[in-house]
Amino acid sequence: MKAMREMNNERGFSMMEMMIVVVMIGLMASLAAPSWLEQMPRLEAKAQAREVVSKLREARSLAIARKEAVGVSFDGINNIWEVFLDNGPADNVHSAGDSVMSTGQIGIRVTMSYNSFANTDVIFNPDGTAAQSGAICLAAEGGSITYTIDVLASTGRVKMVEGYFPLGL
Repeated sequence: MKAMREMNNERGFSMMEMMIVVVMIGLMASLAAPSWLEQMPRLEAKAQAREVVSKLREARSLAIARKEAVGVSFDGINNIWEVFLDNGPADNVHSAGDSVMSTGQIGIRVTMSYNSFANTDVIFNPDGTAAQSGAICLAAEGGSITYTIDVLASTGRVKMVEGYFPLGL
């Protein structure tokens, strides 16, 4: 008898209460999933834009450290980029004689919608300046957002902005 009274005094959740909580969590998750899926291309575009900025800054740092021209070449058709050491003549173009240092791919749901650089190559000089100013735009699938990466020739500064603003205009 005493054991029965002790069991009745124990506190906790019944199986029914636990099932109601699980069902409510499931309903809330099913409502949130569509909005999360809509954000995926936007998030991927931002991540890819940050990676391109990182590679451009890495190329600039390598050019200064190695005291040689280093560039990043972009292939908008195949959505790939290459960081290369400009071994060829001082033509500021990625050519067959250049040493490729690293290669990467822009995400599947991201496209390069604009590139104003000659031959789509961004070249950094040994003093950290860029061979020319220009902009690269990456757009999310469906065109929901565009990220623009500006490079300023006089300083080699690399900057990313949300939206389509070539050269910060």
